[in-house]
Amino acid sequence: PALHLDLLKYVLSNLEEDSLGVKDAWGWLPLHLLCWNPAIRGSRRSRGSVLLETWLKVDKSGSRQRDKGLRTPMHCLCEGPAVSHKAIKMLAKSNPSSVLTEDQVGRVPAECVWNNPSLAEPEAIHLA
Repeated sequence: PALHLDLLKYVLSNLEEDSLGVKDAWGWLPLHLLCWNPAIRGSRRSRGSVLLETWLKVDKSGSRQRDKGLRTPMHCLCEGPAVSHKAIKMLAKSNPSSVLTEDQVGRVPAECVWNNPSLAEPEAIHLA
């Protein structure tokens, strides 16, 4: 397992800068997809949180990028099954303004947490 993480860190560290900005049909960057992925949710030093932390070090501007719905990776994190306090803190540290950034319909990430069907109400209150 540690070898896989070291290999992943190596790959991320050696990516070409322009490959980080490749968007899919919805305008999602790799960071949007990573933030949606449930693998980043987990314990204090889970592989997923290390992956997110490593990605944010490599992709300096990714946390500020928006998709076609004007959602940032923070919106994707808060809407998806991967939302966790640790991941929110990492993304907010990378891009503090993302916490208050509105998407196309005027939602900020905290509203996405509140409406996230994968969270129980007490957990959503704690994260929002």
